[in-house]
Amino acid sequence: MKEKTCPECANHCPVSALQCGKGMAYFGLRGQEPDVDAQTLEARLVALLRRCGHHLHDNAGRGADAAALTAALTGADKAALETLLQKLLAAWKNGA
Repeated sequence: MKEKTCPECANHCPVSALQCGKGMAYFGLRGQEPDVDAQTLEARLVALLRRCGHHLHDNAGRGADAAALTAALTGADKAALETLLQKLLAAWKNGA
């Protein structure tokens, strides 16, 4: 039996791994975190990318202070993150 998916946004997350507030509210789970342990590593990574993207979109804007956004990271963290994000973008560009 196929798991039910959320109709509230274009992601259509499985109900067991809701990623946004709209889905949580729709299923009466507002204020509850998804069961992170039940998700695959890939699902957790995508959820984190979405949360970061959501923060950047809603709270930071284009004129945001880059130093403030990355203040929690060390220089090595920033370099590693840049490398990983560039790798993802290159793979997506090539259709991976």
